[in-house]
Amino acid sequence: MPSTPSPSHRLKPGALTPDVDVPDVPGDLLQLVLSTTTVETYLDELVHLVEDVSPVIAGVGVTLRRDHEVLSVSVSNAFAGSVDEVQYKLE
Repeated sequence: MPSTPSPSHRLKPGALTPDVDVPDVPGDLLQLVLSTTTVETYLDELVHLVEDVSPVIAGVGVTLRRDHEVLSVSVSNAFAGSVDEVQYKLE
């Protein structure tokens, strides 16, 4: 039977790894909604906010699917855009 991790090895609330805090994502999302004036600006800011949540995230993309077509509407970097293009070719 696996043992329960000691409290010093448990994840903190809002942390991805032990003792590593992540940004205040709920608060940041609310501020983002209140501070952006267009959907495009919101999505561009959103992908960068999500990318900063963890150092292991290589890129973030938001995809719009409309009438059976897909389109990357916002990407955090060129890598994320390239991954989206490969994914679209596989569908």
